[in-house]
Amino acid sequence: MVTCLSTSTSLRLFSPEFESPTPRHVQESRRPSPPARTLLPALTQLSFQGVSEYLEDLVARIDAPLFYLRIKFFDQLIFDNPQVAQYISRTPTLYVRDEVHVSFSDSRVGVALPRPPWTHPVEGLILRTPCKQSGLPLPSLTRLCRSSLLLRVISSLEQLYIRENKQLQLHWQDYIERSQSLELLHPFTAMKDLYLSREFAPPIAAALQEDLSREPLGFIAARQLSYHPIAVSLWSRIGDESVFGAL
Repeated sequence: MVTCLSTSTSLRLFSPEFESPTPRHVQESRRPSPPARTLLPALTQLSFQGVSEYLEDLVARIDAPLFYLRIKFFDQLIFDNPQVAQYISRTPTLYVRDEVHVSFSDSRVGVALPRPPWTHPVEGLILRTPCKQSGLPLPSLTRLCRSSLLLRVISSLEQLYIRENKQLQLHWQDYIERSQSLELLHPFTAMKDLYLSREFAPPIAAALQEDLSREPLGFIAARQLSYHPIAVSLWSRIGDESVFGAL
């Protein structure tokens, strides 16, 4: 497929989508990707839906000046995607703002690294994956943020926005522990500003208050003592709804 694409020097948008996960016997028959990569000079938008292993093989074979990468994985618990992680790291046009947005609902979790607001609202890196554990979205979101796929990028960003999807059921707080809220924050080691949607503010505030009183020192207190405090603010979603709408 990449060989065929290499002849399309004017290709700007590529959107491969699969309707179901690849059978295991097909995955096991795959061979390592060749070191040489094909340059697709006009390709600026890539939208992928499928299993992460297939995307691994694809990005290992191409170079393209993307400003929009949208990934929709089928449900999976492990995100070990070094080729995709390397591609994101070497493509700075995907994220030129120092912020990351995360969103979750009963059925899916998502992470977005948006571009400046004066560009098209869907530009940037958008990653989404289903969450089959109804009422338990935070562990899935935490696994995604801790994965090699995103950790290298998000650990250097200073602004974190967290919100619930409007479709999220109101009873999700009954199914998680407060510590799970703080576990979501740990991968964001350079974070200085934390913006919370109004719905998510009460449980995270309770978790932060509990964390401050812990012995030994908890997450927030340790950051304050190391001169890396966090400013927490309520976040009005006006103007940012388009980013999460794409998730």
